[in-house]
Amino acid sequence: HAADEANGTNIAIYNCHTTNNSQYFTFEGEYIKMQANKNYCLDLLHMQVENNNNIQLYRCNKTDAQKWIYDATNKAFRLKMDLTKCLDLAGGNTANNTNIQLYDCNGSTSQQFEIYE
Repeated sequence: HAADEANGTNIAIYNCHTTNNSQYFTFEGEYIKMQANKNYCLDLLHMQVENNNNIQLYRCNKTDAQKWIYDATNKAFRLKMDLTKCLDLAGGNTANNTNIQLYDCNGSTSQQFEIYE
């Protein structure tokens, strides 16, 4: 599934395609960057920390909306400006096109992400 490289592109999960770098992200410092174009980062829509707020692709700009901390114990990405909030699969669903959102950190599997080197 090809991804758009544009500000505001929605982030959702999809079956892996080994030949499509747009599906892969790297964690560099505090930023989760699109592997196919490292000028784009995961970004919290309008810097709003409410539950269910959307995560989007946005040109890396070093704002707090793009800063994350990886919690290796819980395998969770926590929002640096509010460590009680994590990346989350909406509804705990693992089906294609499930939205990635911000939600209270709760240790559930819908908030666990693996980092591979």
